[in-house]
Amino acid sequence: MMLRLLFRASALLLPVLLPVEMHADEKRVPIIYSTDLYHPPSDPDDHFDTAVLFAMREFDVRCVVLDNGLGRQVEPEVKAEFRHRIGRPPLEQLMHITGRQVKYGPGLPTKLTSATDKGLQQPAENQASIDMMLGELRASEEKVTLFLNGSCRDFAAAFNRDPELFRQKVKAIYCNAGIVVEKGVASQIDYNVELDPVAFFRLFETGVPLYWCSTRPKMSERAPGGPYSTNFWIHEQRIIRAGSLPVQNYFIYCLTGSKEPHLPFLAKEQQKIPTPRGIAGDGGRFIWCTAPFVHAAGRSIYRKGIADFHALQPAEAERLGLAGAKIDLFTFVPASVKTKEPLKSLEIDVKSAAPDSPVQVFHRPVTDTDYRSVMESVLANLAAELGK
Repeated sequence: MMLRLLFRASALLLPVLLPVEMHADEKRVPIIYSTDLYHPPSDPDDHFDTAVLFAMREFDVRCVVLDNGLGRQVEPEVKAEFRHRIGRPPLEQLMHITGRQVKYGPGLPTKLTSATDKGLQQPAENQASIDMMLGELRASEEKVTLFLNGSCRDFAAAFNRDPELFRQKVKAIYCNAGIVVEKGVASQIDYNVELDPVAFFRLFETGVPLYWCSTRPKMSERAPGGPYSTNFWIHEQRIIRAGSLPVQNYFIYCLTGSKEPHLPFLAKEQQKIPTPRGIAGDGGRFIWCTAPFVHAAGRSIYRKGIADFHALQPAEAERLGLAGAKIDLFTFVPASVKTKEPLKSLEIDVKSAAPDSPVQVFHRPVTDTDYRSVMESVLANLAAELGK
């Protein structure tokens, strides 16, 4: 798919739901986002994560790379042996809901062959996203945050093409992949890592500040994630019903795998929410990227009521009289990280890492129960914020 086909304007099809205008003095965070977003979804958690990105108005989304870790990011008219899965419908739905227009396109479809592989030998129709990303970095007058939840392929390939540009223009990389331990050698047996192991390990060599967000230790999905994992489970219906009707329909379109036209679907009357898979034990599902997004946006978490928590900019918390209600739910701590050959594991030391280490790992000192309940409330309030 050529780049000119990637920037479809949802406004041409339906009236756009215009968001509240940002004031000139409000914080802006330039960001480039890479996501393994598909429709029908492989896992709907990516729809929740991308909704959070669009809900935070301070994110100036420069472009979105539709991660192609499994080579399945193709349009229906393309002949393929596998079921077509494309990220365009949910992305265009979010653009319609928020009134934003964002550049996007599919990433590289095959694994990098070496740490210095630029991906130039891959299909021409998949090169546009790398060019788009590098073009946005070159044009930016301020440093840009890179955020990924999928394979690390496109960020690694882009770095290999212009390392100096990355070091000059990238503020930080948020990597939601891999497994962190406090001290020792950790085998990186993780879905996002295994999509492109070479690319994952390459990100530790860029010299760019890396905020490493562990998905979870190797364990059952029903088990707690440990203090270095970002994951938490949600009551899915609570999150969905917190949003406006178009937001609810965005999630329902995802969960039903609907083949109806994606933009008119947003205007439907209230519908029944499909019963989710029960992997969390109570009909919920796991979510990973909410806390890292809060951090990347420069927000903190504040208690507004007994079980009501909001992710807010400090200035907004001050305006609402909540400055004294901030809670320290999570942080990022320095870590010493060394690659072990072959590229399968990392030697990690959080206890004695230098404070200025370029690698910072997600850490939550609170219990799983406290973290889960707070983050579920935060996510529900972000769903309510989406498009307003």
